[in-house]
Amino acid sequence: MKNTLLFAFLLAWAASGHAQYQKTITVGSLKFVEISERNPLEIPDFNAKAARVWGITLGTRVSDVQEALKNHPELKLEADRTSSTRYYLYGDDPATRKNENFLIAYLIWNDKTRGLNEIVLYSAACPFLHWDQSPLFNGTCLDPGSQVYTNFLGKPAKEEIEVDVPEIGLKSVRYYYPGKNLFLVEETNAGITKYALGLYLD
Repeated sequence: MKNTLLFAFLLAWAASGHAQYQKTITVGSLKFVEISERNPLEIPDFNAKAARVWGITLGTRVSDVQEALKNHPELKLEADRTSSTRYYLYGDDPATRKNENFLIAYLIWNDKTRGLNEIVLYSAACPFLHWDQSPLFNGTCLDPGSQVYTNFLGKPAKEEIEVDVPEIGLKSVRYYYPGKNLFLVEETNAGITKYALGLYLD
């Protein structure tokens, strides 16, 4: 019980504004990588459990995320009206810095623990990530001949079809990489395919 409480405290600390501009934050024996600043593809032993994005960390509460985002006025958290445990994250237009409501991420909390369970990053998040994200958002990572497949992700351990409606050309598939606590979403709609990157707790 004490270890669980300590881990929860460390996660909350990492999600706060402490060490905001560091690419790697050490809290006790835990190291959190800020992936808005550091390329996870360059970290062979990367795991999303020890990652932050804009100060947001898996396992933390809504209030922790709200606190972390105080350091990012260009980002706006908005509740999903259909669910009390799901939130949208919007970003200002990177070019004009005006609030054009770019949907950059979707955050999902666990009903029981109230800890953040999933962070889904959409391609619109790329301007807010300060490294080359293209292999993760253009399907390259699913190509066995690519470097990101060979050196980082490898073969997905599991595929999960979320939506499949052939009549309208809509299909969404999740590819899971439990060794890194990551998943990819491949969504095809009317012949156009888009990709999203997910961080999750198992």
